[in-house]
Amino acid sequence: MKKFGNYLLVAVGVGTLSLTIAFANVGQVAAQTTQPLLVNVPVRDVDNAARHNFEEAFGCAAPAGQDTCSFVPFIVPADKILVIETVSARAILTAGQQPVVNLSISQPAAATAHQYSLPLTLVASNGGTNIFGSTQLVRVYARPGGNFDFIVRRFGDTGGVAEFLFVVSGHFVNTR
Repeated sequence: MKKFGNYLLVAVGVGTLSLTIAFANVGQVAAQTTQPLLVNVPVRDVDNAARHNFEEAFGCAAPAGQDTCSFVPFIVPADKILVIETVSARAILTAGQQPVVNLSISQPAAATAHQYSLPLTLVASNGGTNIFGSTQLVRVYARPGGNFDFIVRRFGDTGGVAEFLFVVSGHFVNTR
């Protein structure tokens, strides 16, 4: 009789554990896709129609004898806020030169622009050329009608062409 009681207690314990596990998995759905492996499947912010991805590449070249070059500013559409989340920068300079790079944000009706320094690190050196680079995670906002661009400069002699390349990514948020 005592053995039967122990078996009964074990059976009740296993049954309780089984029910707990079964109810703990209610509401969970396994994610599956029928897409080919090389196709991106949207999984983030699909339910947030107000967010729209943004990615843009910029570049300029300073000819020999000049220490800077300029970019055409990117103007934020009137009904959007641009949230910049990642900035990747690369500078290709003559050996001995050093880059200085700033992200500049101008807001509508603002008297001054906000500048964010982007430190670059020497990545590679090949003969008379040095390549500097950096990828920075940021959270910078540009309001509707505002703009952003880059302010670049090289220090040292100004011999040779200096190339500056940027990739900016983030998202737009609808204001209406």
